[in-house]
Amino acid sequence: MIAADPLLLAVAQRALRIALDSAAAGAAFIPFLFWYDDLGWRVFPIMTAEDTDVADAERMAENKTRSLGESVDACAFLYDGYLTIDGVQYDAAYCRVSRRGADKGLRIAYPYRDGVPVGAARVLESVETWLP
Repeated sequence: MIAADPLLLAVAQRALRIALDSAAAGAAFIPFLFWYDDLGWRVFPIMTAEDTDVADAERMAENKTRSLGESVDACAFLYDGYLTIDGVQYDAAYCRVSRRGADKGLRIAYPYRDGVPVGAARVLESVETWLP
């Protein structure tokens, strides 16, 4: 079982809500980096070419994360994809969340249809944290 850090889950929940609100509004789902610092909650769109794959967007987000100040305790990278549950494919908001000083972060998926959640978010795996 994957340990669920309350700060990681709280940041992921807030970021996933922003992602689903965007999907519900019919807007294009642009990958984004999300964090809290001295100025409050921040959303930083990861602008990519239309044919850019998720791995490239993730590298861009990781590079941006390295420039975040020490006041940032946690951040999340959000992107859109698909998740198959019991043989049914759903749109899904994916969240890679990191915490400063932790060995591991989490990758979480939240399935949805027309911007409405389908069930609960799912913690998929532990991942390396991006914040040193």
